[in-house]
Amino acid sequence: MSSRNSVFASGAIAAAIAVVLIVGVVTTGILNTKSTATGETSSTSSSGSGVLAVLLTDPPTVPNGTSAVFIDYSALAVHVSGAANDSGWHVLNGQGEINLMSIINVTQTIATANIQSGDFDELAFNVTSATVTFLGANYSAYLVYEDHRLVVPIVGGITIANGQTSAAVIDLTPTVLLLGDPSDPVFAFIPAARGYTIPAQSIPSTQVGQTGSVANETWFKNNQPAFEIMGATLTPNSLSITVANIGNVSLVFTLTAVTSLSSLAGGLKPTLPSVASISEYFVIYPNTSMIPITKVDERSITRALASAGYELPPAASVTFKYSDPITIGIVQGVTKQPVQSVVPGQRYVISITSSDKLAQTLVMAGGLSPAAPATQTTTTQTTSDAPVPSNT
Repeated sequence: MSSRNSVFASGAIAAAIAVVLIVGVVTTGILNTKSTATGETSSTSSSGSGVLAVLLTDPPTVPNGTSAVFIDYSALAVHVSGAANDSGWHVLNGQGEINLMSIINVTQTIATANIQSGDFDELAFNVTSATVTFLGANYSAYLVYEDHRLVVPIVGGITIANGQTSAAVIDLTPTVLLLGDPSDPVFAFIPAARGYTIPAQSIPSTQVGQTGSVANETWFKNNQPAFEIMGATLTPNSLSITVANIGNVSLVFTLTAVTSLSSLAGGLKPTLPSVASISEYFVIYPNTSMIPITKVDERSITRALASAGYELPPAASVTFKYSDPITIGIVQGVTKQPVQSVVPGQRYVISITSSDKLAQTLVMAGGLSPAAPATQTTTTQTTSDAPVPSNT
């Protein structure tokens, strides 16, 4: 994770980072479970009790011009290992508002509870609203998932031992997607997160509201995702992209994009008001296929992502493929954006994301026959601060 604010230029980058799922699952339904208030004890099969601290950190992916992203959260809960998905939840009474831009490379303790000893495997909370401060003005962002419940598996689980303090961190990696003209913006908040434990010797202050830097912590670095594009090809009727997981944690790939470097007027800079008019979004599915998103609105994105996501373990690689005509430009709301086809010999940016990491490669589109110019991969960027074309 970069020490920079993970703030990307608007325009082509919005297509590059568009929609990301959690390393786990987003489910529906507001939590309705047994409450475990701070200082009280919940019920598990083990004896004794210990303290569970839940911390939050976040590198949000936002359009350039965004200075704050406030979310309201509630019903923070922890799940007993081995219990059914709809049971075994214990609400920790963690709720409040937080500016996600204030906890980049920083953790903040959001709940501490005394609970009965045992093993736990998931955290969950509800995101009830999101407000984006963009160019000095506040805008309500719509929440893509209907009931706004985020379930975050804890990698390796967490054990609460008698008389001891344990801590888990929720590493939020949401995307704020700018739809439409920046002069009249509409924002979508795409939730995403992963969870892991903090080694006992590295647990910071567990006082609620306390913050601390984690940028140089080994345990934090070891849990950050890393991947790279190994190759990509593009023609008017096909797209192929191969990625390799070079980190220590599994990744979930959900969306990729093809973005033109030319506007419809023939210029080298996009001049149209929405990046949707110069990009094609593709949702990635568990069978490695890709399906284009033909309309950008809350319902369409939610439906497209309902069964999306391919999980790639460490030290593995995969190739995602699409074979049908590719159209640059989609419907945004009820307005039809101008469209163009992929042109052999022209350059395009192919982008793919997982968690808060972005990889991009610049390719030259091939033709429709073996005699046409071969597709070439010319550059690859694999960090969340990858340079991209400007939309200004």
